[in-house]
Amino acid sequence: MEQVYLQTYSLGKAMEEAFLTSLEKVAQIGYSGVEFAGGYGGMEAEKLKTYLAQLDLAPISSHVGLDKIEAQLPYLAALGASYVICPGTPLNTYDEIMAKAEEMNRIGKLAKEQGLTFGYHNHYAEFNQVQDQYVLDLLLQNTDPACVTLQLDAGWAAYAGIDPAAYLAQHAGRCSLLHVKEAHNEKTGCGIIDWQNVIRAARESGVAACIVEREG
Repeated sequence: MEQVYLQTYSLGKAMEEAFLTSLEKVAQIGYSGVEFAGGYGGMEAEKLKTYLAQLDLAPISSHVGLDKIEAQLPYLAALGASYVICPGTPLNTYDEIMAKAEEMNRIGKLAKEQGLTFGYHNHYAEFNQVQDQYVLDLLLQNTDPACVTLQLDAGWAAYAGIDPAAYLAQHAGRCSLLHVKEAHNEKTGCGIIDWQNVIRAARESGVAACIVEREG
C-alpha cells in the first residue's frame, strides 16, 4: 500500500486535450500509476501499455459504467490493469439493490476470468438507508467477496457522516482500493478526515492501494 496512484478524472479536460502529455506530468510528479476514468486516448491497449511502462506508470484500474464493463474487459486485460471499477449506479430501492448485486456478481465472475478484479465505488447516496441498513452494506452483503470488492471513497463517506476508518475496520478484507479525497473536495489534509487513522485502518483491513482523486 506504499504506492500511490492518481485517478485521471482529477485532470479534467487535460486528459482529452493532451492525453499523453498529461500522463507524462503524472509520472513526473512521482505517482506509481493511474486509474483511468474510462478514456484511453483512442490508443490500442498494447500501445498504451508500452507507453505507460516507458513512464513507469502502472495502469492499476479504470472506472467504467456498469453497462459498459463487459465490453471493456478484454481491453483492460490487455492493458495489464488489475481492477475494473463501477463508479456508481442507481441503488434506490431494495429490489434495485438486489438486482444490481446479482449483475455485479455476474460481471465480477467475467472479470475474474480475464484476470481482473471487479469493484464498486461509492458516493454519499450509498449511505442512505433502505430497510434500516446502509445501501452499501446491503450491496456488500449480497455480492460475492470472491468476485466483487469495494473501492471506498473516503471523501464521499465522510460527506455522508461516516468515519472512513471505522467503516474500513468494520468491513476488513472487503475493500481493496481507497480513494483519497476530502469530504468537500478540499486540499487533502486540510479537511475533516483524520488521514492517519484512515491509512492505519486501510493497512490493517487489507487495502491494496490508495488512489488520489480531485473533483471539479
